[in-house]
Amino acid sequence: MLLLLAALITRIACTEQALSDGSNTILEGWDFAHGNVLLHGWILSDVSFYALEIPVAALSVLAVGASAMAVHLTAGLVFTLVIGCTLWCDRGPVTRWVLALAVLLVPLSDAIAQHALIVGVDHLGSSVFILLSTLVVDRLRGRWFAPWLLLLVLTLGEVSDEFVAYVGVPAVVGVCFWEMASERRLSWDVVDLLRLAAAATVSVTVARHVRSVLRHLGAYAMTAPNTVVSPRSEWLGHLSSTWFGLRVLLGFAQPGGGIAGVREFVLGWMLLALVVLGAIRTLCHWRTSPTAQRISVLLVPGALAAYTLSEQSAKAGNAFDLAGAMPFCALLAANALPGRWSVRCGLRRAAVGMVGAVTALAVLFAAAQPAVTADSSMLIARLRALHLGYGISDYSTASSTTVQSDLRVTVRAVVWNGAGFDVYGWETRTPWYDAAKHDARFFVTSASGGGTPPTEVVAAFGRPEAQYRVGHDEVLVYSYNLLTRIRAAARPTG
Repeated sequence: MLLLLAALITRIACTEQALSDGSNTILEGWDFAHGNVLLHGWILSDVSFYALEIPVAALSVLAVGASAMAVHLTAGLVFTLVIGCTLWCDRGPVTRWVLALAVLLVPLSDAIAQHALIVGVDHLGSSVFILLSTLVVDRLRGRWFAPWLLLLVLTLGEVSDEFVAYVGVPAVVGVCFWEMASERRLSWDVVDLLRLAAAATVSVTVARHVRSVLRHLGAYAMTAPNTVVSPRSEWLGHLSSTWFGLRVLLGFAQPGGGIAGVREFVLGWMLLALVVLGAIRTLCHWRTSPTAQRISVLLVPGALAAYTLSEQSAKAGNAFDLAGAMPFCALLAANALPGRWSVRCGLRRAAVGMVGAVTALAVLFAAAQPAVTADSSMLIARLRALHLGYGISDYSTASSTTVQSDLRVTVRAVVWNGAGFDVYGWETRTPWYDAAKHDARFFVTSASGGGTPPTEVVAAFGRPEAQYRVGHDEVLVYSYNLLTRIRAAARPTG
């Protein structure tokens, strides 16, 4: 079933453009697969995705090359891995799996939710580490190696994404202490829970030491995560951003008109109702609820609160930073139906059957949409016809063009500093800008698309030798190496 899901989700991902964020992950995966395992020379974003998404991208590159298809395949594989771990965490019958799958898959029929979940690589995959930690706490408690395994999983997750440290670790520790308090007497189970809670807590410090060792070995640099808490005066306004982000993930942020809009609205509220009912049932039956649901009922509000209090909700306008909570919303939804309903109960079978049918139709509808053609196809063809193989551009155009061309045309990202251009120090590799090794002879820009105006390019590099209009892009060609006038980016210490 998971292989079929991987194929369907990858097909759905093909209906989205391969953007620069996802394309950069493929370029990182290409380096990883070709021996640069520590990603020496790379400056990553404020989230490294080093322990999961980049290795998956390396596998995609080995399978289909460094291409736009690799972006889609990576998104499909990561999403499928999330689904598999979510279902593994739930011990219930298949009927519970249907409810969980509905929360994860139905939103893919909405374009906005689809963009947040599978357009590239983001926080959704980081939930895998918390899901695996849930399995350790639930299934391996009492084994001598359980705390060590939990420490390993969480450390890898925290090296990959701070979301695991700020949201996942508190949820795991909270459940362990809550279960210890419910025992009311000292027992071996309490000792096991205490060891697991200690392992989860220590993982935060261990992850920082691992990152220090990686830096010492010459591994990637990364921008320090923005962990600043926003002023209290902004919290109320951030609530609307959080509510919008939650609606994005559930597929009803901006319902359209007509029947399609009504469908998105109804399905979105139905999914939200399943999540809320599952949370209420988990709290009401705390002692008998599975560990996965107990962790979920702490993690989801924690993720929403962290998003509301952070600066991310003020500027994001999307749900990328909330995506890691989606599998735990699905686990809560799996617990939505009353336990007193027999598996053979006709009403239960009818309800679950309807949810399953809606989920299947939503996935098939999304998969049936036409795959997009590369938005840089005209640009790539013109550059190749002009025998131009290396150039620079704004971030949004650079790596996406490089990957969409299957590495036949190379475009690197720069940023305007007010007087000239700097290396764009975000998801980039510093050796790309070495003028002794590379010869960049063109600049691609599009003022109408929000890119650098051609006037700024001329101000920095002088008048071009030639200038071409390709669709909405302008290609300015020069007779000298533009990298000689690019200022290097400061190496971040995050």
